[in-house]
Amino acid sequence: MASRSLWRLRALGPLSVCGGRISVRFCSSGMTLDGINRATVDRIIRVDHAGAGTALLGKEGAMACTVAVEESIAHHYNNQIRTLMEEDSEKYEELLQLIKKFRDEELEHHDIGLEHDAELAPAYAVLKKVIQAGCGMAIYLSERF
Repeated sequence: MASRSLWRLRALGPLSVCGGRISVRFCSSGMTLDGINRATVDRIIRVDHAGAGTALLGKEGAMACTVAVEESIAHHYNNQIRTLMEEDSEKYEELLQLIKKFRDEELEHHDIGLEHDAELAPAYAVLKKVIQAGCGMAIYLSERF
């Protein structure tokens, strides 16, 4: 059930629910998906990563958080892509394209974080590993609940 997901879709406005179908408009791309199956959305993990704690470390800390989170999500998307391609790439073509689009957006955000001095954050390597461990745990739990 989408409401039980630990991760949230970054949506502009409320999700429109009609039976088992929903409509979503994504902030990052402005893309709208109408009538996509709720189970499909449950499998698409998006993260709201304001990084309030890392913002205390300044711009570089916030960018380090962005790099760590985006890298973790891109890795997760790559795993989803690999699984779907192994299962039946033709059957899941539309979903594969959607996940690839999201993955590419996450990698773009990752690169922007690096361009904006993420690596200059205090204890960057440690901070990145801690954030990625948290992301990994959240992804693990979201796949099971």
